[in-house]
Amino acid sequence: MSRRIILDKSFLQAEARNCNRLRLLREAGYTFVVIDTLAYEFSTGRGAQEWGVAQRKLFEFSDHVEIWTHIGELLRKEVRMGVPTASPIDDDLTYRMRELWKNGNVAVASEGDPAIQRSRAEREVDSTDAMADECRNFSVSYPEYAREVKRRVGAGIDVGPLFVDLLHNEKLIQAFVRRDHGDPADREVYIVGAESGLNHEWLAYRLQRSHLAAKLLFMMKYEVGTRLGKEFINTKLDFDYIEALHFADAIATNETSGSLGLVCDWLYGPSKPRISTNFIDGVMPSEQSIRERAFFLWECSGRRAGDDLAHWLEAELLAKRLAWPQLLPM
Repeated sequence: MSRRIILDKSFLQAEARNCNRLRLLREAGYTFVVIDTLAYEFSTGRGAQEWGVAQRKLFEFSDHVEIWTHIGELLRKEVRMGVPTASPIDDDLTYRMRELWKNGNVAVASEGDPAIQRSRAEREVDSTDAMADECRNFSVSYPEYAREVKRRVGAGIDVGPLFVDLLHNEKLIQAFVRRDHGDPADREVYIVGAESGLNHEWLAYRLQRSHLAAKLLFMMKYEVGTRLGKEFINTKLDFDYIEALHFADAIATNETSGSLGLVCDWLYGPSKPRISTNFIDGVMPSEQSIRERAFFLWECSGRRAGDDLAHWLEAELLAKRLAWPQLLPM
């Protein structure tokens, strides 16, 4: 059974050129997922050179990489088609990227790229200006929740259990769905049937949970009404990965704490593991353990000469098989 794991920037940056961690994940049965946010992050950072280095680490696995459509476009498709999103895979772009990588080439992204400019507008300008207003509106509409968040934060009480309850409050989520997608007169966002409520199969429903998580996170971190700036932009990028994780089984990231870690815990609990380079290194079989197992196999063979390589490869495979379950969702 193939499972999907999203690769984020922090993980690919930390991966060595030998790609041993990626190889172990692939051997454990994962297909690698690249979302457009990854290209955006690299292209607005140190530029195409760093993005090229990251892509080269995927050359070996080109047949096992999927490129996914941005969540915003998937939602627009749900509105147009009136059916739940079945798959986030961009088949055309996946094919083109695989062909590039098979031939040893990389895709070049730059800040002048129209797609990158659209991404910048969607992720930075609109979201930064809007979030404080969304938090304020939520506080007005649900003052009892806002007061409780403020009370717990002020008293140093863990808000996690409260947030988990709110994020799994179907009545609350359905109210947001009806507000944003239930007006037949607003054809740009209306989804047929949303006025009566949508179930969790709809991306539109699940995104409302993510949007609520974002508001709760910022109510926890900032005063309502604060203009959030750079830190908010970075956290908004985390939400691109969090929202895509609805369709995946795990995420490979070194951002295991902070905003991404908190929200993943609230929304998914242990069902969507966050796998870091340190965790993989901890379960990766050591050369010494493989050597000892190979020696055991040699002894079991009657100490037959000439099979050293075969014993080593078998020992390595057996050791990796013991590691695989620790990398998979429970």
